[in-house]
Amino acid sequence: MVALGRLGFLSHAATAHPRPGERDAAALRSLLERQPRVKNYGEVLAAASSFPSLMSGPQLGDRVLATFDDPDPEIQRAGMRIALERLVDDAQVAPSVQQAFAHCGGGPRSGLIDELNDPQLTRRQLGVSGGAVSQDQAYFLKGKNVYLKDVNLLDQPILFGAVLASLGDRDANVRAAASDALRKRNGIEQQPEFRAALGRLKDDPNARLQLIARNVLSGKKLGEVSRTCSPAPCWTSITSWPKWSPFWPLPAPTERLA
Repeated sequence: MVALGRLGFLSHAATAHPRPGERDAAALRSLLERQPRVKNYGEVLAAASSFPSLMSGPQLGDRVLATFDDPDPEIQRAGMRIALERLVDDAQVAPSVQQAFAHCGGGPRSGLIDELNDPQLTRRQLGVSGGAVSQDQAYFLKGKNVYLKDVNLLDQPILFGAVLASLGDRDANVRAAASDALRKRNGIEQQPEFRAALGRLKDDPNARLQLIARNVLSGKKLGEVSRTCSPAPCWTSITSWPKWSPFWPLPAPTERLA
């Protein structure tokens, strides 16, 4: 049986060595299948994802995607991280990942955006590990110089589509986080699908999102507008903005505001 304290070591060992121990892989498979689930199921799933023998079958991929709807936020986040690091680039399972992203709710979408904003994810995607890494430091990877600051995970169609879909989430905080994340996509202002989403956001009940959408549609850059429209305080309704606000996008209503 695999001691739970060894999970991090097993994950590292499986990544570092091309032929990790099959005994450990079998033990991890047993932990994954145990009912009721082990308390640290997310850690077990993360360790198992490092074993090629476990990742090669569809069962583990299905388990990862199933975590998107898990009531435990930690398990949700573990599954999201595994999907980003190991499944998005797999041509066999990518369609399933795309479908899972399309149907996930506000919690997983928020977790996805948080992960995409994590610079550590970029480093893991590039195969860089250990030590402090400067954003301006070049690494010789896969036969060419790669700068971390030039890597944009939103250039991957699956991830771009998932964040773009988050602009229509019911939660205003998720919509706002998606809008801020899309600033990293070069030329986002001219992309038809983004402009179509802005067409819906220009009447959004969130005043900041409404202002951002109207300004970008009028020709301004998303990054510039987002910096101008401070996210705090977050007013969820256009009628809740004070008359003195410099961000008021419409004529003040004639009635007295509470």
